[in-house]
Amino acid sequence: MWDTESVRIPIACTLSAEDADERVNEWREFLSSSTTSVDWVNEHHLRLHLRNQTSVLEHAADLARREQVCCAFFDFSFETIADDHVMSVQVPADALSILQDFAALVARSS
Repeated sequence: MWDTESVRIPIACTLSAEDADERVNEWREFLSSSTTSVDWVNEHHLRLHLRNQTSVLEHAADLARREQVCCAFFDFSFETIADDHVMSVQVPADALSILQDFAALVARSS
């Protein structure tokens, strides 16, 4: 049995500075063209409401998958209710400032 208190995912990114800049720009472009609204569930959990297009959902899933490869502390999940596609982004307490920076990308993209 795992002791969840002792299993910690490092709060680190494995991308080079140049690759990280490219990824931030990719997120910024995606967020400006593909989100309809954003809301905070709590300080650890951000919900991005996506445009109702299959290509947007596919792009979001691809970005989330690639982000988790370099920043394993991010937890992305997706849900669809009627025509509302939502991408949830959650982080542990150690990464709250990173999630706030991520949310700021949304604000700057609007």
